[in-house]
Formats: sequence, structure tokens, C-alpha cells
Amino acid sequence: MNELKKILKPLKLKIMFELYIKRFFVTGCVFVILGIILEIISKFKSIDYKNNIYFVFIFMSFIVPIFIVVFKDKVDYFKTAKKCDSLGYNERFVTAYEILSKDNYSNNVEKLAVEDAFLKAKNKNMAKEYKITFPKRVIAVFMVVSVCALAVGFVKPYGKENFEPFIERNIENIKEIEKEAEKNKDISDKELKELKNQLKSLKAELKRSVTKEDAKKALEKTEQELKKLEKNSFDKDVSKIADTLSKNQNTKKLSEALKNGNSKDMENALNELMENLDNLSDEEIEKMLSELEKLMSELTSQDIKSALNSIVDGISKGSISQEQIKNIVSSLSNSTKKSNALRQTIDNINKNISSAKSQLEGEGESQGEGEGQGNGSGNGQGNGMGENGNGQGSGRGSGAGNHAEIYTRDAINKSSTDEKVEGVENEGGNINITDENTIGNAGESMPYSEVYNEYRNEALNSMEKNNIPYGMRDMVTEYFSTLEE
Repeated sequence: MNELKKILKPLKLKIMFELYIKRFFVTGCVFVILGIILEIISKFKSIDYKNNIYFVFIFMSFIVPIFIVVFKDKVDYFKTAKKCDSLGYNERFVTAYEILSKDNYSNNVEKLAVEDAFLKAKNKNMAKEYKITFPKRVIAVFMVVSVCALAVGFVKPYGKENFEPFIERNIENIKEIEKEAEKNKDISDKELKELKNQLKSLKAELKRSVTKEDAKKALEKTEQELKKLEKNSFDKDVSKIADTLSKNQNTKKLSEALKNGNSKDMENALNELMENLDNLSDEEIEKMLSELEKLMSELTSQDIKSALNSIVDGISKGSISQEQIKNIVSSLSNSTKKSNALRQTIDNINKNISSAKSQLEGEGESQGEGEGQGNGSGNGQGNGMGENGNGQGSGRGSGAGNHAEIYTRDAINKSSTDEKVEGVENEGGNINITDENTIGNAGESMPYSEVYNEYRNEALNSMEKNNIPYGMRDMVTEYFSTLEE
């Protein structure tokens, strides 16, 4: 039997290959049709990982026929013997296969029949004689559906032509920013690679966006990923110092200067800290020193450690020379320089993203320019409206109220208190309204500048820790800048 199988094996493999070809075109038609359906849906709705799904379809078109041939069609040696006999061997190989399936020959006739089959096999190459037939109709159907798939692929998504120029403009902007980043030697190869990967992903998602909402989601996703990259780029030792300094009211300005990487602000913040030491109690100074000394053991960079140690010595002695301040600022600036280069690039990208989102939302397209006027009272808030052309503008008034003191955020405790609100005088006299159950304590009255800084720092820190859209970050920063003025 083994000898017969050895003779039939080349033919068996050829028959299996013929069956694979037939099954391939059948399953190929099925997966191409599925691809057409998927492509049509994608013209109206963005589909995540669409290219990956197409790859799976192609992969399955090649793999599924193998399983069908091996497990469903099951070409065994008996079927192979029958195919062999169809070449003109008058059932010699089927007879030999049936005889050899038994343990022994029953008579000499069976032995002669088997020997005759082997003799024919030695003089002929059955695998070469067998001609593979192709399923012409199935192949024709496959070609038709393939052409249909290509045609559907070239059709633009419904409504995309309305904002396609926008996508092309933004892709060009992204390419320009990418070129600038490549020229910046302060950005490391690893950071540049990560940045380019994000921009590549953004360009791909913008190109396959079907609706404006899809494009907006792609922009927002990249915005958040870049924010993570920005956080990771910041020097870990400097970040630890900035976080520790931000917890103390007296060192918050230095913390902000470190986060921004501004050398001049660092120098000014250090000078201000030294000038204010005389106004601090021994307990406050001791607490500050304790926090900084504890931080010292967590740092890895010797330059950063040395700079922090100089700050600690200066606080302990109550003074520090300008030369020492410049050395401290130099050490800290060197550590933030490279991260600042990447952060500046990311900042430029996010500004571009913020502008792109505004364009998608149609902001400013039909608005005229207006000048607003307003007067504020009390805490200095005011607003006004103005008109120019077909649009309307709004203005922020400059308040005339007293900024000397303001209440703290004790209201967060949300316990009730009575508040009296003085009404506007009318014909009946003054109107006094008393709310018997307001939410929150009145809080502690403190200097406006101290409370303002607390609110501002909390808002900015919150933006750093949470996934806040870049446009909102600009608005919050601008808001506190106007309050500071």
C-alpha cells in the first residue's frame, strides 16, 4: 500500500491544488462582496480600522479555501486512484487500491492486477498527464465584483467634498510643522519619532474622515495624545520640584516659572522669594525647608540636586547672591530646554488643531467685528454689546469695584447661611431680599491677589492633569490674564 500511495501522492497534491483554486475564487467573491458592502457603508459613516478589516478579508480569502480542501473536500488516495484511472487506465489503480487495502492477496489474479498497476505507473507520470481545469464562470464573476469594488473605492464619501479643501489645507499645515520639528536639534530622536507617528496618524484619519464630526474627533484625539507626549517630555526631576513648590503659597510663582521653562521668570520668582522671607514665620520657613530637603533624596540629576541645594541654603541663610541665582536658573533652564522645544512644537500643533476645529464648527464665518463697551461695579465685572456690519460683538467692561478683598472658597463646604441682598431703589423704595437658605458659608475675607492666585493655579493645574481641549485651555488662561490686569 505504501508503494501505491507513493506513486499516487504527486497526483493527489495536484488535485488538491486544483480544488484550492476553485474554492479560492468562490470565497474570494464572497469577501470582495463583503468589502463592497463595507465600502458603501463607509461612504456615509466613518468605520474604525477599516483598512485592518480589508486586510482580514484578503487574508481569509487565502486561508478559508485551505480549510475547505483539507476538512470538507478531503482528497484521499481512493479518490486520487479514481482520478488516475480517468486518464485511461481502466480502473487499474482503483482495483490495486482495493486489493492492497486487505492484508493478503486472495489469489494470484489479485497479485497480477497489482503488479500490472505498478508496471503502468513506472512507465507513466500521472501527475504530469493530469491537466488542471479552471472554473471559468467563477473567475469571470470574481473579476466583475473586483472591478465593482475598485469603482466603489474611487467614489468620494457623501458630503465630503464640502470640507475636503479644509482637510487638504490642514494636512499641508501639519507637514510644515513636521518639517520645522525635524530641524529642531533640541528635540530628541525618540520624541521626534513619537511626534511624527501622531501626525501621521492624524493625517490618515483626516483623509478617511467621512463627516465633519469624524474630522473633529480625529483632531481631538491627536490633541489629547500630544498632551500625553508633552507631559512625558518634561524633565522628571524638574517636574518633581515644580510639583512640590506648587503646594506652598510662597513658592507657587517659582513652580509656574519652572513649568513654563522661562529663565527670566525663574530669576524674578527666586528674587521675590528671598525678599519675602522676612515676612514669613519660622514655622513657615521650617515647613518649606522640610519639603525641599525631603525632595532632595528623590532626585537623580546631580545638577538639579545642586541647584535645589543652593535654594535650600539661600532660604536657610535668608539671602542668596545674584550670581548664585543665575547659576541656579542656568542649571534648571538647561534641564527644561529640550522639553521646552518639544512643548513649543506641540503648542504650535495644538494651536493649529484648535483653529481647525473652529473652522469645522463654522465659527467666525458670518460674524462681523464689533466693539463692546461696558461698565462694571462691585467686583469689577461688566459686559456690553456692540454692532458693526452684519455681525455682533461683545465687549468686557472694566469694573470700578473694590478689588482689595474677596471671599475664599469655604463655600465648598455647602452648609447653609443667611444672606441679605440689597435691591435697586424704585418708586416703592429700597427692595431688601433675604434668602434664608443659601448654599455655602460666606468664607474668609482675604486679599484679592491671594485668592486670585489660588483660583488661577488650581485651574491651570487641573488643565495639566485632565484631558482639557486645547481651545478651552486658551480661554481659561486668557480669562485669568484679564482678571490679573
